[in-house]
Amino acid sequence: MRRLRRLVLLAFFGSGCSPRDEPPVLLVERLPEARFASGVTWRWQPVAAEIAANPPRMLWQDHVLAADQDATAEIELPAAPYVFAMDCTFDVGTAARAGGSLERMELALAASPAELGLAHNARQIQVPGHPATGSGEIRHFLAFNTAPGERFGRVSLRTRAAVVVRRCSVGLVRDADHLRELGGFRGFRVNPTVYPWRKYLELDAELKHSLLFPGAAEVGFRMRIPGDAVFETHYAAVGANSFRGAARFVAEFLAEGEDAPRPVLEAALPAADVGRWRLLSRPLDDLAGRNGVLVLRTEVAAGERPLLAWGTPTLFRRSGRRPNLLVITIDSLNAARMTGAPGARDTTPFLASLARQGIHFPSLVTHYTITHLSLLSMLYSREDAAPLLNRGPEGQTEAPHLMEVLRRHGYTTSLRGDFETGGGLAGLVDAFRIGDRRPSDAALVDQAIRIMERQRDAPFALWLHLDGPHVQTELEPRYRNLFVDNATLPSRFPDLRRAPIWRQKIALLPSERERILADYDRALRQTDDVLRDLLGRAEAAGALAQTLVVITADHGEDLFAHNPYHRGHGVLYDTTTRVPLLWIQPRGSRTTRGSRRIDAPVRGIDLAPTILDLLGIVRSPEFEGDSLLPLVDSGAGLRRFIVARQPCVQGTVYALRTERHKLIFSPTGCQPSYPEGYTYSPSGELFDLVIDPGETKNLASAAPELAAFLKRQLIERESLRHRDRSTPALEQRVRDVMRMAGYVQ
Repeated sequence: MRRLRRLVLLAFFGSGCSPRDEPPVLLVERLPEARFASGVTWRWQPVAAEIAANPPRMLWQDHVLAADQDATAEIELPAAPYVFAMDCTFDVGTAARAGGSLERMELALAASPAELGLAHNARQIQVPGHPATGSGEIRHFLAFNTAPGERFGRVSLRTRAAVVVRRCSVGLVRDADHLRELGGFRGFRVNPTVYPWRKYLELDAELKHSLLFPGAAEVGFRMRIPGDAVFETHYAAVGANSFRGAARFVAEFLAEGEDAPRPVLEAALPAADVGRWRLLSRPLDDLAGRNGVLVLRTEVAAGERPLLAWGTPTLFRRSGRRPNLLVITIDSLNAARMTGAPGARDTTPFLASLARQGIHFPSLVTHYTITHLSLLSMLYSREDAAPLLNRGPEGQTEAPHLMEVLRRHGYTTSLRGDFETGGGLAGLVDAFRIGDRRPSDAALVDQAIRIMERQRDAPFALWLHLDGPHVQTELEPRYRNLFVDNATLPSRFPDLRRAPIWRQKIALLPSERERILADYDRALRQTDDVLRDLLGRAEAAGALAQTLVVITADHGEDLFAHNPYHRGHGVLYDTTTRVPLLWIQPRGSRTTRGSRRIDAPVRGIDLAPTILDLLGIVRSPEFEGDSLLPLVDSGAGLRRFIVARQPCVQGTVYALRTERHKLIFSPTGCQPSYPEGYTYSPSGELFDLVIDPGETKNLASAAPELAAFLKRQLIERESLRHRDRSTPALEQRVRDVMRMAGYVQ
């Protein structure tokens, strides 16, 4: 036990903080202050045959890149999946080259050179560059699993000002021994005294901040266990080619004054389960108030050296310390009509100011463009929300939703607004639509303030769904002539909102079309003022200082962009699938990340895991999405396909999106149920979102190879997802729900 007592300080709970101020302790972030148990030595055995077959490769060395210059290198990978590592060091500014700037470094992986040539459609990882300020050396390191079938890669560099690539090397990692043998390259130096590594590690499409152990290892953190504490962690095996038995993950606590450690949790991981995260969680009520050392240890059989990972190991309190949560979703929010968008009126000045204060993702892609399914998808973090419609009479499903997870952690929860309860959310919502009446946004603000004022002891989690600029929103008198005088916009209809433009295919006059757009912009400004009023009153009531505020939308609005008769939503273009996401953390929060804009597209299913991460709660294993915090922290986002969907009478229309391209296609050839009568090209619609952000030029005929590749990806992906799930009964349930919600007749 003497070796454990020599483990040094990591973090103290309650060092000058009241219990309500104690934040979660993420052990990964405190690693620099931790130490290994003394007496542990790392023994490496050479794997010469494997290394000879797959030697590391130097891509560039002392290579000068001029301003605005690209550099690319292609690599070929062995057939089997391996851990792949890339390490590059750049000189971004010297006396001779002050102000050098690396714009970005990216890696693409594909099954063949032809698919790799479809630039943005292979699996890709991008690392942000370095600004043209200062000087010195910067280093970027990537490590992750290759997938079966990925045989070719392309590394690309792009500069804004001249830089020198000192070294940039790539190599394959089989296990800890193999990694050690790569130490001949500067980029792969392995120093046993600095284990474990602290890395963002992606396994099974889940990215986690992790401690990486080389086989059998042990690390300890000195701390005081507070009352009401829980320890949660994920665990996995990474590089496992020499791993044939089972690894054990053990957590123990050695309390001061005791000779033997107390078990916290342990789990065995067989070799067959490599490459996937598993979850462990345990309340620490029996250790409350004790000082000592929390030890994380991995054990493997002699001669086996897999890379083992502890993912997001976290110690937190179940109650009395987490911030409140206020989520606001806005119905029918077209991002292109918001303040700051090209050609847009000043419709959302308050939202724009909030975006500058917090974290702003301008491109969250919703998985549905009708309210009830989109909100289900967000709440449950499920891309395909249709099976969630098969719930019990009180709304139960086998999987928990966000608010249920928060209730388990001591939150008082409430969802308010028109959550389309007739359309499938019954049992989740405490404010129901009565007949055709929708709760006004002003009424929802009053309800929200009363809820926040009542919740003084337990933290609250409140989700408001505002009508926003929805077609049925009533404009207050002061907004009815905002931006343009209605007298200059004559109309044949007393109320254009009620005109059957779509069903009767009414050709609008230019003034009528402009009147509809002006009314939409007015409703946006009215919604912006509602938000200003809500947050202002919450702050005056003292409810905002300890509240995480998250704002997004269920879907957008097409506003005649793709059909002269279609004003609304339901279609799969970016006008309806792309919405903003922003959040602002409480002032003084220890996990605050300041203000930042991240342009990478993200998914609606990432919302719930991100909220849990911000609140210090381990995400539900049933959630399909990922926390966005690694993307915020590192800027190195993993690119992946994002899929939106639109129900059909027989099947589904999908929108498969990469960072650059989008394919709209139905494998069964069906057309959407809503908007009734809307049609897409039967052979599919393909758009380049970089050169054609308005999605006006269908490239399916001009780029058949790319279209065919994306169709294959979509069909393979969805056939796996829908195995044993898509049935005629479920399709009928979807149609019934849409009819109850008023989408179809």
